Order: sequence, then C-alpha cells, then structure tokens
Amino acid sequence: MPQSFLRNKINDETPKPEGVVHHRPFVSGHVSRQPISRTLNFRQAGERYRSFEDWERDELISNLVSALSQCDRDIQDRMVHNSAQADADYGRRVAEGLRISVSSQTA
Repeated sequence: MPQSFLRNKINDETPKPEGVVHHRPFVSGHVSRQPISRTLNFRQAGERYRSFEDWERDELISNLVSALSQCDRDIQDRMVHNSAQADADYGRRVAEGLRISVSSQTA
C-alpha cells in the first residue's frame, strides 16, 4: 500500500485517499435539540412520492428494496414504517419488496 495512503489514516483507522480532509464542524455557543410546532413529519416525503411518474416510483422502490435487503430486520421495519407514514402505497410496496408486513410495524 502506498505510504501516502497509510499516512492519511485518522482516528477511525480507515485509510483515506491522499488529499482527503475530514470535516470537523466548528460550533460556538449552545447547541440543543427542541421539538418544533410543525408535526407533519412525513408530509413532504409523501407529496414527493405522489408527484413521481409511475416509472419513477417503480425505480425508487426497486432501489430502496435492493439497498434495504442488505440491512438488519430492525432497519427494514423502520423504513417500512416511515414509508407507510409518508404514503400507504409507498410503505406497502417497500414491505412487499422486502417480503414483510406493513401491519407488523409499530411507531
């Protein structure tokens, strides 16, 4: 392995290609997480899904199912649940592709 490749190892021990710089954000002040008044968490995703042409939905589902097939079951369950929250058809199709039940998903 080239020395320049080995020299770019950072704390995570993952070799980095030469010239790659890790992003370290600078924050000054207090950082907090707070709930917001808008609680339509899945509306935008559902609207976007419904705006797609049929072939775009087919491709999206195919890509998601392909990627999620490699994930642990708990990740698949969460994605099916979230997809169903955005749009019932979206969730159903992802679940069918993964051969799991939408109704088995909980909040």
